[in-house]
Amino acid sequence: MGFLRMIVHLGLILTVVTLAMTAPVTVQQQEVEPVLDGGFTPEKTANAANQALADLVKSQVEKKLGLKTRSRISQYKVLSVKSQIVSGTNYWMKIQIGPNEYIHVRVFEPFKQFRREPKVATVKENMKHSDLL
Repeated sequence: MGFLRMIVHLGLILTVVTLAMTAPVTVQQQEVEPVLDGGFTPEKTANAANQALADLVKSQVEKKLGLKTRSRISQYKVLSVKSQIVSGTNYWMKIQIGPNEYIHVRVFEPFKQFRREPKVATVKENMKHSDLL
């Protein structure tokens, strides 16, 4: 009787395992913006952290712009950004510096464990609001 009971239990276990393996699984999916490995994210509206980073490197931006453009800066507002994860994060930022004046700035921010300051790599002048990053 014990052997028969063991066979029945084994049969039940195999049935449960088989059903569990063949049962449809429902996974909640989230919409994720497609990003190529190593590529930049799509351009998005800037947030307070983006503005804080831009403010931190403003003197570097002014230095790269030179005296002529630097004297025309009447505001310094980050409008949009896109980012890329490397050995830190590369940011392209669209910054409004005057009523109809924009610049595109690329900033590299190393990972925190490297204990290095963010650095401005590129500043593109004479950009338009409609220009994509």
